[in-house]
Amino acid sequence: MEYQKNVKNRRGRRIAMATALAPWAIVPIVALWILVGRFDVATDVMNGDVYFFESFVTYLSFVALWSLIGVGVAYAATIIYGIPVYLILTRYKHGSLRSIVLAGTLGSGLLAILMGTDLLAGLVFIGCGLAVSAVFWIVVNR
Repeated sequence: MEYQKNVKNRRGRRIAMATALAPWAIVPIVALWILVGRFDVATDVMNGDVYFFESFVTYLSFVALWSLIGVGVAYAATIIYGIPVYLILTRYKHGSLRSIVLAGTLGSGLLAILMGTDLLAGLVFIGCGLAVSAVFWIVVNR
């Protein structure tokens, strides 16, 4: 009986740690989105503007701003959607990486449709959902 209690406590701590860490997996995706999306800040950095350092600092501040906005959305999605889906899938013995990543990708795609985003932003949403769900699974099942 004591062993089962320890296992549940350990699993709960891992889920809490995964909830805290996983949403930060979107930062590289957001940085790449800003570069690929041809924002003015990114094109200044890529073109080797005369004021490269100033452009680079502006790019980093732009990445930080969009990452913080995205991390907030990712935390909300992880708490509202991710944890219940993970618990349901593991209860029915479907808690593999493939099923968790598929559920995260489908959930983020649905969120992108509900928010009415364009194709590139929708792909960014899906990539972020994939990354967050994969990191969540890795942290819980390490």
